[in-house]
Amino acid sequence: MTQNATPSTSERKPKPRGWKPRSEPSPEAATSALGKAMTIQEVAKLLACSEKQIENFIADGEITVFNIGRGKIRQSLRVTDEAVASFIRRRMVKPSVRTIDASGYGSDFAEYLARKGKR
Repeated sequence: MTQNATPSTSERKPKPRGWKPRSEPSPEAATSALGKAMTIQEVAKLLACSEKQIENFIADGEITVFNIGRGKIRQSLRVTDEAVASFIRRRMVKPSVRTIDASGYGSDFAEYLARKGKR
């Protein structure tokens, strides 16, 4: 038999009992399980910030990523859309309610003036 030729059926090893061929997951199944996988550049563009900021968020553990590259040296990081949505939910800021009093100043400034006058 030559090296490039496939072995005939009589030369192949028998399959173990209960063996089934691997079925490749469909792209739709992978997408539904992970959501959309984005690069760091795509996430930076989506959040309107620099790639360095995204890398810092990843280093701080704010955004979770997975590596599709080969080890730590040849990394190729991806971020799921769920990880980005989770990051945005955690970073939401509630607006502060500031009231304007009769003097026309905000309540914080009016309180400061009142305290200053009492001294």
